[in-house]
Amino acid sequence: RNEKFKINAVLDLHNYSKLHALDLLERFINANDKSSCLKVIHGQGENSANNQPVLMNLVRKYLQNLPQVIGYSYGSPKQGGNGVTIIKLGR
Repeated sequence: RNEKFKINAVLDLHNYSKLHALDLLERFINANDKSSCLKVIHGQGENSANNQPVLMNLVRKYLQNLPQVIGYSYGSPKQGGNGVTIIKLGR
């Protein structure tokens, strides 16, 4: 989050269903180097029903169970704030 890691790849999940977004996220993580820093754009939920961040919660819950993810956080304001998740791979 402090931008000390270079972002190696970006995935934008806007306008995808939950199922399709998870499939894309899985392929995105598997396609990148094990020491990569990745940026996933999912939005803050402002255009969702009841303004709830559906994709943000889905992405972060999914990341909790992946052994190759050593950490993740929302982005800095410059990176997109709560509308993005920054992922550090390393295992």
